[in-house]
Amino acid sequence: MCMLQNCSQKKELIFNSNNVRNANQSTTEILYFIDKKEVPKDYLDRINPTNIQSVNVVKTAEEILRYTNKKVAGIIIIQLKK
Repeated sequence: MCMLQNCSQKKELIFNSNNVRNANQSTTEILYFIDKKEVPKDYLDRINPTNIQSVNVVKTAEEILRYTNKKVAGIIIIQLKK
């Protein structure tokens, strides 16, 4: 079912309170890595922003496979200052 008029694609967007996903794809889950270790999203609240050296966003499938086999929409990589 297409939710837009004159839509030629047969993909359906599914909305709920936890995530948005395409019926033909994985959820829009994001993974978070701090200093090369996977951490839960709530761990980010404990980081002092002045301690962050860099933030990288990984979005392509090829790049995601370098970090995980999980089906995710992207990865946020944070490197802290030493």
